[in-house]
Amino acid sequence: MAREAKEEAQIVIDPSHLQVVGVMHCSYGEDEAINFFLTATCWEGCIANGEPHKCDELAWYPLDHLPENMVPNVRKAIENYRQGVWFESFGWQ
Repeated sequence: MAREAKEEAQIVIDPSHLQVVGVMHCSYGEDEAINFFLTATCWEGCIANGEPHKCDELAWYPLDHLPENMVPNVRKAIENYRQGVWFESFGWQ
């Protein structure tokens, strides 16, 4: 996670400042994945889009007013976090 934060958001996170807040077992058609969701209590640097070829925009939103154009499982993970739900199966029929 700390490496991804550096690549994608241009910030440095000490791994000791990370906390796992959720896990999601996702189905994407014929593919599946286990996603871990974390929070960071602090970081160094100013958040900036380190992958503009993959991400159009980085912005802060209130958790109760998220944008419509979010990845569906990420939206669900944030909802789960707000409700104290730690595990979710997503996309399974």
